[in-house]
Amino acid sequence: GFCLVMEPDTGAVLAMASSPDYDLNDPNSIVDATQAAKLEELKNDPTVSEEEYAKALSDAQLQQWANKNMRLSYEPGSTFKPVVVAAALEEGVIDDNSTFYCRGAVTIDNWTIRCSARSGHGSQSLRKAVMNSCNPAFIAIGNRLGADRFYDYLEDFGFLEKTGIDMQGEMDTSSLIWSREFFTGPYGESSLATASFGQRFNVTPIQMITAAAAVVNGGHLMKPYVVQSVTDQEGNTLSYTEPTEVRQVVSEETSERCRTILEGVVDGGTGKNARVAGYRIGGKTGHDDHTAVGVCHLRIGAGLAQRPEAEIGGGGHAGTFIGHVRPHAAGQRQDLLQRAVLVHANRLLDAAQTLGHGEALR
Repeated sequence: GFCLVMEPDTGAVLAMASSPDYDLNDPNSIVDATQAAKLEELKNDPTVSEEEYAKALSDAQLQQWANKNMRLSYEPGSTFKPVVVAAALEEGVIDDNSTFYCRGAVTIDNWTIRCSARSGHGSQSLRKAVMNSCNPAFIAIGNRLGADRFYDYLEDFGFLEKTGIDMQGEMDTSSLIWSREFFTGPYGESSLATASFGQRFNVTPIQMITAAAAVVNGGHLMKPYVVQSVTDQEGNTLSYTEPTEVRQVVSEETSERCRTILEGVVDGGTGKNARVAGYRIGGKTGHDDHTAVGVCHLRIGAGLAQRPEAEIGGGGHAGTFIGHVRPHAAGQRQDLLQRAVLVHANRLLDAAQTLGHGEALR
């Protein structure tokens, strides 16, 4: 699994973790019980050579040492849907009055794609379609965008390039996403459909949280960073990282609409398990064919236009999530930020394990 906490307005990574963890004093020992048991079984198997066992041990060690926030690639599933909504709102192909009809399935290029509601959601507003995480509705949104504009936003939100975070080992996922030529060509129709609900392409957690931050922070794609400053032993600042905006992806108006729409997902939608009393939370749940995923953001305060102060993201086999926090007043910032991050990181991890919805792809 993995966990990230980011300041969305700046891209500053406030916390980062990856599991299974390992003992820094004994890094060669495998801490994951299941993996250790498999290795022990291989070790005692007379048909397994020493070279084969050594290779299996090395692979297990490299897996536990890897920072999954930058090295893991996965299909984002429905956590990608806020990006699609933001793009479609920005391009004016949908608005608050848009409606979508779900019959429970849609056929694209002789391929039937089913919704989680097998009997269909019927007629839905945009807000309701997002709350229901309705695949046919998002296929329709993708079609309204069109393949060319859809691909433009894949690029603009940073999914075809490394984020440039100031750490070693960030994975390049550009080869795990269709080429523009294929995606916009005659054989790309089904790819546009599946991409509209986040499947059949891969991203890294750092890419996903960076893009999700741009959806809700006013539309600014920020370059993530870990090191705020470097000082010498006398306390003199040798270097200081200033926030770097990569590009403006969507407008503040679009970002505000997305924040409001995503609150409905937690307030009675598929993300209701992420609700925590005392906080305004918005988010997006989901899963792909292999991994359950969820995304969540939260704000503290009265104004809908308020932007978040912390973006929380994480996941694994049980799920992924992304969340953001806004305190009532400046004097409360640190206390509320620390408490909210701890509360929601734990609560959302629990919620990810008990997500009650899903999508069916046939």
